[in-house]
Amino acid sequence: MKRLAFLLSVVLVLSMLLTSCEYVDFVLDLFEGEPETAEELWERIDEEMDELDSYTATIEATLNYEFLNRRVMGDLKSTVTEIGDPGDDDYYSYLYNSVEIYVGGSLTTEAEGTVVYQDGKMYISNTSGDASNRLVSEISAEEFLDYISGEIDILELPMDNATDKEMKHRGDDKWELTFSISDEDDLTSILEDLTFDEKSLGISITEISFEIIADEDYRAEEINVTFYSGDDDVITMSASYGSFNTAEKEEIDESKYNEVDNILVAVTLEEYIEGALDLEELDFTVDISYKIRDTKQQQSYDVYDEYDVVSVKNKNGAFTYSIGSNSGGEKYSIEYAYGTATISGSGIYESTPQSTLEARSFIMNLLDPLGCSVMNVSGIEKYSAEQYKITLNPANITDYRQLIISLGDVYVSHQLYVLVELDGDNVESIEGYVSVTGRQYVYTIEYKVEIGK
Repeated sequence: MKRLAFLLSVVLVLSMLLTSCEYVDFVLDLFEGEPETAEELWERIDEEMDELDSYTATIEATLNYEFLNRRVMGDLKSTVTEIGDPGDDDYYSYLYNSVEIYVGGSLTTEAEGTVVYQDGKMYISNTSGDASNRLVSEISAEEFLDYISGEIDILELPMDNATDKEMKHRGDDKWELTFSISDEDDLTSILEDLTFDEKSLGISITEISFEIIADEDYRAEEINVTFYSGDDDVITMSASYGSFNTAEKEEIDESKYNEVDNILVAVTLEEYIEGALDLEELDFTVDISYKIRDTKQQQSYDVYDEYDVVSVKNKNGAFTYSIGSNSGGEKYSIEYAYGTATISGSGIYESTPQSTLEARSFIMNLLDPLGCSVMNVSGIEKYSAEQYKITLNPANITDYRQLIISLGDVYVSHQLYVLVELDGDNVESIEGYVSVTGRQYVYTIEYKVEIGK
């Protein structure tokens, strides 16, 4: 989901390029004649686009780079409609996007989703494999914009540090503007605002180039953006704009959406989990209990019982974890630091090489066994001022069903939910519960994540 979240962020930043109302100070008299510099043309395009009542956009992007000796390729297609101003009561925003990502020739991500803001409500629908959902929640336009676009203001792109700045008035009366950004500090700021995780994606962006084509009225018709890693163009993006002042709304059938208390709670939880292992002050524990109970005997009893305590910290700048496990009365421990995982207990002592990437992936599965992404959410219920219950229906429920079947039982039902405690926008704790019921056995997982404990 990291790649999907990043691509969505980039698409929405392109949209912000056309709707930002934060201008650098300039004298309007500059625009009485034709712009003479790249900066003046950039400001003129922004001003004209900001005056529009509505527009539509079609966006296509591609990924193509090498990661851990495997080729990563992806395609994103999006359509955008913007009508009105976020400060207006009738403000409307529509975004549809689909994505396919291949790693080493194998399809790893295939998803499509729609986000709509209308009449003070945000509508989200997602489909990925067997998982799908439709959610609606009342939120403010400001909260909606924070959700879709983050903090970046495209006009704050550092044009002073930009290179290869060129502008020209073409023979067909269209305007063309190009520039590149390669300053390390500027790139870092932009990529952070885009939630671009270079470590997760396995690439390092060294330059971003922009090309903008505007019509004779300075309205952007096409925007092309290319992300470079060295000499390789690893991400390319093209956006075409039209329906100026004539865009129309897509009809929404609200009866098909599940109304939830506050969809942004699920967003906050997903963002925390995705970034949990990248926190500078990394310090959390996970208590996990696994049980298989036989309910057909005269007195039900546990045929399997395991309890693990996981501690994850940054020590001297290095990612480390330790696990204490008690299974059937036998105790084990796993210690990881500096590329080595050591298992000990019950007469066992083994050391195994484990890369930081492998260690992080292993811990992420313990931190988030249910897959707490917005795509997997089926309901949100407010328990108290700080605590929400998020009901989940993830695609990986098939794995839990299969466990019941492997015991020679028949799957009957399941229940999955997370209790998340918030302090403002900060996650304080996470409690998860899984129960898969068969005719004879009940398999449960209970876990609690304590932040900074």
